[in-house]
Amino acid sequence: MRIAIVMLLLGLLPSYGFAEDAHDKNIATIRFLTALQQPGGGFAGGPKDPKASLHATIAAVRALHYLTGKKAFDAVPNGTKTAAFVISCYDPKAGIFADTPAGKQTSVALTSIGIMVAIDLDIPREKYRKAIDYLKEHAKTFEEVRIAAAAVEAWGVKDCPFDLK
Repeated sequence: MRIAIVMLLLGLLPSYGFAEDAHDKNIATIRFLTALQQPGGGFAGGPKDPKASLHATIAAVRALHYLTGKKAFDAVPNGTKTAAFVISCYDPKAGIFADTPAGKQTSVALTSIGIMVAIDLDIPREKYRKAIDYLKEHAKTFEEVRIAAAAVEAWGVKDCPFDLK
């Protein structure tokens, strides 16, 4: 019996090393991502792209959420600043998200990304409610409807709001 237990333990040693290596890689990835967070709360796209953007922020928020196993707001350093960055990319008059605060260029895709990261960070929907209306009105092509559908699903809308003809 003891020989069987010893053999079992010896068989587990290589998998322990693999798990330890994966854990170390996760820690390194978390450190890399958190280093990309800018003082305003948003995340840069990489070390050579130091400007925070909405599309880089959703990628970092979701990666940190999955790597840490925590709620997205708790997974990012200073979740309050990250949420403030996301809302600063929103134009409440037009109901659109831009890639940067007070940015002028927007699209159905960026507005969809803004909705999804806002929901990930538990930002109250009242703060960006018109964004759903913008998507309903402006998502026309297959690709626009596809990304807008992801935002609508994240929002929790059950019935398809798009004209699929």
